[in-house]
Amino acid sequence: MKVNQYLTDNNILLIEEEFKKKCVDENLSDSTIRNKLTAFSSIIRSIRTLEPNKVHEWLELRSKKDKKPLNSHGKNRYIIQIKWYLKRTKLFDDAKEKIAQYRRYKVSRTSGKVLSEDEFESIIQYSESPIHRLALRLMYECGFRPHELISIRLSNISEEIITENGVEISVGVVNLPFENPNVPSKRNKTGGRQVIVIKTWNVLKKYIDALIRQGKDLNTYIFPWPHKHLSNYFCKLKKIFEKINLSSGKYKLNNLNENKSINTQEEIKDLCITNKTLKIDNESITPRMKYPTNKFRFRLYDLRHSAITKLYEEGYPDQYIKSQVGWTPASTMANTYVHIELTHKKRIIKMIQSRLTVGIQI
Repeated sequence: MKVNQYLTDNNILLIEEEFKKKCVDENLSDSTIRNKLTAFSSIIRSIRTLEPNKVHEWLELRSKKDKKPLNSHGKNRYIIQIKWYLKRTKLFDDAKEKIAQYRRYKVSRTSGKVLSEDEFESIIQYSESPIHRLALRLMYECGFRPHELISIRLSNISEEIITENGVEISVGVVNLPFENPNVPSKRNKTGGRQVIVIKTWNVLKKYIDALIRQGKDLNTYIFPWPHKHLSNYFCKLKKIFEKINLSSGKYKLNNLNENKSINTQEEIKDLCITNKTLKIDNESITPRMKYPTNKFRFRLYDLRHSAITKLYEEGYPDQYIKSQVGWTPASTMANTYVHIELTHKKRIIKMIQSRLTVGIQI
């Protein structure tokens, strides 16, 4: 078959069958296969061809007609599945020649926010779960990605004792595994690495000791949560945070004219939280909370951004930062030729420990 030819019903069934087989061969989870196939099938069943220009026309047309227009992320979702399939298919003779003709749509990146210690503490104070507070603290100190935390088992954590000027310092070492069965990709984003835990180590150690006393084996996950659990939990914290700060007067309403006669402030606060409609001078308005500065706009991933930024501000070398927080380098040079061992990290530990003044309470 050719990429630009018209696809019959039998052709489509053969293509979908091969698509599923390729997914299974790569050990993708059922949910990932289902999501990939849904996006892929919606294109070939709508336009009955994989010809690049037709695909892009279909994406643009759908963006204009649908009630929920496709943004760049949505369009790229379809392009990614087509290119993924064409790289592996044996049904199309000219597949590899056509791959370059599919263009990715430019995505506007959301800039991360660096949270100060006070801002971070003001958020997690509303968490009633010590385990969730511990997970958030590990993200804020060590730069863990949310999905990396749920891959850590008891066997991945060890204690290191470092002697400095006759004083013994206890730190934790997390050997983050490459595999992560709890996420669709079955692995951590940038593979495995060693992560040093200093400020949060005493709390983490107490939690580990408690798990061992309960009879947990070494294969036990320290955060036994499903994928995206921590993200959903953090969203709930944000809602509590917003609600409390709204009632304290820190937030304003961004679409209410101050000159209009309005109901009592307490009623408006309730309307903001429940997103009900408010009648003002015969005009229906749904109040929205306004952030006067962007001070309290934050995401879960900003905890990781904050950890990385703090390491940079302290002047630690790039190689150490990459080995501690893990990210794909722009160049393969450092990844290939720079090797950060635990002995090298111990030098950094002493530098960090000298700056710590008081411990934390969970």
